[in-house]
Amino acid sequence: MAATTRLQQVIRVIKERLRGKDCRVKIEKHRVVEDTEYLRLIIICSEGFEAHIREFLISGKIVRYPYQLIVGKEVALRYDNAPHHPEVKTHPHHKHKNGRIHPLHNYSLEAFLGEALSMVSP
Repeated sequence: MAATTRLQQVIRVIKERLRGKDCRVKIEKHRVVEDTEYLRLIIICSEGFEAHIREFLISGKIVRYPYQLIVGKEVALRYDNAPHHPEVKTHPHHKHKNGRIHPLHNYSLEAFLGEALSMVSP
């Protein structure tokens, strides 16, 4: 039996978190080469929002990620670990929300989807 890829794990998390929502997942790119994995996908929801998910893993560890919530044409929320905000206590992990940079203690995909859904759900 083949090992589970991160993409399979991500799809499972998305299905669990978005249960009951009218959303589809579009896999834009997925590549596994030796001990590295790259994935890029878009969650498109009929309520008018999208979530863009990218991850780069080495030996099963996420080394780079941005997760973004797009509402209309605006980025409403982004979690990422680009090292461009050294002033943030949780550097390099941080989030962009309401035009500001915030520390990001829980940078999991599950946390991102939870916060994103809380922003778009009535």
